Amino acid sequence: MDIKDLVILKSVAKHQSLSKASMELNYVQSNITRSINKLEDELETKLFIRHGRGVTITSNGQTLLSYANQIIHLMEESKRVITSGTEVAGSLKIGATDITISIRLPEVISFFSEKYPNVDLSLHTGNTTDLVQSVLGYDLDGAFVTDPVNHKNIESIPLVDEKIMLIYKRDKNFSRFQNLNEEKLLVFGKGCTYRKQTEKYLEDTGITPHKKIEFNSLEGLVGCVKAGLGIGVVSKKIVEIIDTSLIGYIELPKEYSMVQTVFIKRNDIADFKALTSFLNLAKKLFH
Repeated sequence: MDIKDLVILKSVAKHQSLSKASMELNYVQSNITRSINKLEDELETKLFIRHGRGVTITSNGQTLLSYANQIIHLMEESKRVITSGTEVAGSLKIGATDITISIRLPEVISFFSEKYPNVDLSLHTGNTTDLVQSVLGYDLDGAFVTDPVNHKNIESIPLVDEKIMLIYKRDKNFSRFQNLNEEKLLVFGKGCTYRKQTEKYLEDTGITPHKKIEFNSLEGLVGCVKAGLGIGVVSKKIVEIIDTSLIGYIELPKEYSMVQTVFIKRNDIADFKALTSFLNLAKKLFH
């Protein structure tokens, strides 16, 4: 067993596919298969169940994966600490929700990239649920999510309070929440805190939207609201920066409307200069 085998294991588990892992790692598929077979022979256990749709990791495979994640992370961390010295440099993998990337991170990234040109910064989008899993799996050094995360291995750092707003095309007859019974609700995917809070309010008040339509980009959601497709769920900060000449808006009741943007990271990861510098800049510029 060597580090290369563990990297392959992690990629196969991530994609649930030998072929997709080979594409990600730029290996021929036979090498991927050989590596997994080698691990299974060495450990005398099945790590994946093969089937027509790909592979599914077994319980023993999941156990090995948890150790593999830690080993890979420690290898990367030791390399980063040794090679960076006193300089702010090296790789930095940050995740964020689509709304945070659209309205709060551009200024942070611009300042950071200019001040620390030797940092190889990569940005990944996702909903809060997926980002938490990526941080726990050592795939990200940290992530901006909504609402504190209660997990023994996660540290949550509060940054800014947000409010949930519903937006609609101005010529719609939408003046109260009960009108949602006749409207399409435009939302981000499951795992989005804005969506979960709005759905909780609707459930508590007995309001059932005519239909829900999921989006994976803020631009697409706002564009469809302007076209009159339905009622969109966004943050108040979005309302403040978009052209509202064609858009009306209404805030959820106070007990449902408040969410908090926080930065999360694993609490067993030693702070390193690139991450600390990025977080300090975010604290300064988020408002």
